[in-house]
Amino acid sequence: MLRRYLERKDWETDVARYGVDIWMTTIAIAEGFRVCQSFLGAKLHDAKDPGADLSAMLHQVVGSVFTLMKEYEQVWRNVTGSRPADLFGFRFDVGLDPIPVNLERMVKAFLTGCRELREIWSLALERETLQALLGVCREAEANPRQWRLPDYLWARVILDFACAHRAMPVERGHLLRSLTPLYLGRVASFVMETEPLVSAEVEDRIEQLCLAFEAAKPYLTARWDAVGAAAAPAVQGAPVEVKP
Repeated sequence: MLRRYLERKDWETDVARYGVDIWMTTIAIAEGFRVCQSFLGAKLHDAKDPGADLSAMLHQVVGSVFTLMKEYEQVWRNVTGSRPADLFGFRFDVGLDPIPVNLERMVKAFLTGCRELREIWSLALERETLQALLGVCREAEANPRQWRLPDYLWARVILDFACAHRAMPVERGHLLRSLTPLYLGRVASFVMETEPLVSAEVEDRIEQLCLAFEAAKPYLTARWDAVGAAAAPAVQGAPVEVKP
């Protein structure tokens, strides 16, 4: 597997920094390597507010995922459902220090995006998705501590952006940057929802989100095919007239 990673030509792209974890995992799964989980203890990072210095990291991670989606389309498009990975080691809970989160700043960034990025969001999002999202924006504006961005809608947002990333290569940078306030809105919603929960309950909520993405798979394949057909030449193999 290491040889396969070293053979790749994309080490000078976004995967070289924040995108490397998802890049390695996706390649291993898509190319049929054995994948497992192992308990190694807590992976510790410097405590950092998710609302601070996020744009570059999000751009690189999501850009890597969307690029790999196009590369491995023939692998993922026919997959249905999911199954647990093999698990090694002894499961144990790890106590972690809480990370302070500036909820007000995240909500403010989300609402700023709602006001200023509607035009570029409309390039990526289906009409129904955009209308549902704007409804969430209105709820957040009216009551900044009581609104939610539901799982099904977040899945639709991400899948719409994935399809737009495929369809509009020239606009990719703008699209990915415009995703930052949406992500902050989703994080703020998740923080408010899970604030009273214990860690096991939070893990269950994350699993529910994963299932929402699984349920949206038919939506993804339909949209992916639609944007692919729209981007294809109108006439395949037509003769080209060359004028002197």
